[in-house]
Amino acid sequence: MVATDIYIYSKGGKQNIVPSWAEGQRPIAGESASEFANRVCRTHYPPSGAGCGTGPGSERNKIQRWAREKWGGI
Repeated sequence: MVATDIYIYSKGGKQNIVPSWAEGQRPIAGESASEFANRVCRTHYPPSGAGCGTGPGSERNKIQRWAREKWGGI
């Protein structure tokens, strides 16, 4: 892990910390951030990926935001 891959800033900055088990994943060509997050969650929490949860603080949402930031609005 490179220091620039950690998104931790104090008081009011970015707070999106992607789950460590999702860091090595990459989206498939043409896959949206939402589809990418769903695929990664289904892989980690089979069969439906329900363990990722939903909502603003969920692992699924963190993966989506991370994908958008890292791969430019996929």
